[in-house]
Amino acid sequence: MRRILVLMAAVSLFAVFAVPASAGAPVIFEDEVYEWTHELNPWFTADCGFDVYDSGHETVVVKGFFDRYDELVRVGVHINGTVMTYKEGGPVFIDRYAFHVTEDFVDETTTLMGNVWNLHAPGSGSGVVLNESGLITWEWEGGVIKAVGPKLEDGWLQDFCDALDS
Repeated sequence: MRRILVLMAAVSLFAVFAVPASAGAPVIFEDEVYEWTHELNPWFTADCGFDVYDSGHETVVVKGFFDRYDELVRVGVHINGTVMTYKEGGPVFIDRYAFHVTEDFVDETTTLMGNVWNLHAPGSGSGVVLNESGLITWEWEGGVIKAVGPKLEDGWLQDFCDALDS
């Protein structure tokens, strides 16, 4: 959930403060590494009904692309990281992810591509717990226009909470 909030904030701030360096050249708006240790995850805690913690690191790079008139036409956000999610005394799940989101202001579309969730319970023999990857594009004023790859299914959150509580 942290990655979605970082993504939304980065795209919003970029659209407001972007100043092109030169027509057509991408401008790096953000290139940051975030790290955290044993932080309470408020979303999983609320949904699971018990305290859920995260530790991890994440790199966020935000670039803006401009046309020959110095108009912002596209924002690209690349996020990758590793997060350990756990309940104290319970199993530790590791999520290694790397994905890219493109906001296209000309076509008015958003495209998410890559590995959004790849959550494992190492050493437990259980393999992948959650996997969402591939590509999805949707129109701002419409629905999904393209979706490829595995997506989270209904009930994934309860399944995850059950796995954390085992």
